[in-house]
Amino acid sequence: MFDDDVLIISDPSDDTPGGVYVYDESEIEIIDRVSTAGIALIPGEQLLRLPRSLDESGSSGELLVYDHRGVYRYQRLDGLADAHGIAWQDGLAVVASTATNEIVWLGDTGVVRRWRAGGSGDAWHLNDVLVHRGRLYVGAFGRFSEHRDWSGRTAGAGIVFDLKRGRTRTVLDGLSAPHSQLLVNDHWLVCNSGTRELLELDESGRQIERRLELRVWPRGMVVRDRLLYVGESEHRYENTDAAARATIAVVDLDAWRVLDRIELPGREVYDLVFAPRAIADGLATGFRTNTARVRTTAQLGLFEEVGVEPVQLWAVGEPLLPVDRRARIDADTPERLPEQSEVDIVVALENLGSAIFVSAPPCPVYLSYRWYLDGDSSPIAEEPVMSPLPHALPPRTPMHCSLRVQTPGAGRYRLRLTLVQVHVAWFDEIDLASVADATVEVVAGRR
Repeated sequence: MFDDDVLIISDPSDDTPGGVYVYDESEIEIIDRVSTAGIALIPGEQLLRLPRSLDESGSSGELLVYDHRGVYRYQRLDGLADAHGIAWQDGLAVVASTATNEIVWLGDTGVVRRWRAGGSGDAWHLNDVLVHRGRLYVGAFGRFSEHRDWSGRTAGAGIVFDLKRGRTRTVLDGLSAPHSQLLVNDHWLVCNSGTRELLELDESGRQIERRLELRVWPRGMVVRDRLLYVGESEHRYENTDAAARATIAVVDLDAWRVLDRIELPGREVYDLVFAPRAIADGLATGFRTNTARVRTTAQLGLFEEVGVEPVQLWAVGEPLLPVDRRARIDADTPERLPEQSEVDIVVALENLGSAIFVSAPPCPVYLSYRWYLDGDSSPIAEEPVMSPLPHALPPRTPMHCSLRVQTPGAGRYRLRLTLVQVHVAWFDEIDLASVADATVEVVAGRR
């Protein structure tokens, strides 16, 4: 059902651990615990992320842009406060700066333009933004004039409006704390959070066609194959049960009923996005894109834990015993690659031995590979690239990293990804399970 994609979930909690999670139809993976509001996929397989930024003196908003290798760009955004939703429009990120009552457009160099609603402070509680067929739709708790004047007065005051050239046109009204508006087959879907409902309205937005009561505060929606995934935030109804967790309700849009619920690690949901698995791998890598820096800071951290100031950094790559030269390796290797080219392959790696893998002398452990002609048992005589591990890898610990591969001439091959300890042995010579094999067609010219 998900094909090659995964579901990415943001949790904006600020008094309980928030973060970003990934669901692949079988399990939930915690990427990190940095509280996050809006997330959005942009063309070219990049992801926008708004870490939660409260309306506090001296605090700035932030934008992170990820690709498959990790953080591609970081922006500090002074003046952006308590940002909620984010979308992509005409090459710019569009953000609801809730505490300043603004919609803000962001380019590579920062704020490009702003639109401010009436009133002071967080008067309207602008929250979610939707770009549909080039038009920008914004959700709000209502047209109030004073900071947080909506508190206790959201029932029936909520709106969704079309924002174009600084002018607003209301398309939905009479809502209660609306979030996550979507247009699906020319029908509106909206989380009417204040009444714990999912609403479907006709194209005009005037007629409510269906209602679906949900468990708690619904917020965050995405559609896939006529299934709607809706976040349910346990924390928003002052549930004092510390064990209560947020869920995602899986709604059949045709039958209009909840088919299943997915339990999450945290207590809130803000946004849901389907994205390629490679983007989730980039989220997991984060700022650890410079392997030399990551190794250095990791080693410094070890010294800091025991209160020692190092004279020099060290991590010795002693020869591993055969029983420790074991690993689990998974990779999404393309079926076709161009000849005589360098390509990067994202690898999921786990140390199955009882010693630490480290890319340090005298016997460093590297990720590497060998090419075999289809049907042959001996590798071709080409020198493989050896990629250092981004940091020391303890036993039973997973890691996502990138392996650079040099392709041979055109032909049909078996590509074997494995580990090698220099001056000692290739891991696959000890344990045939310590590999990721793939059949690859190497073709002339470009992919």
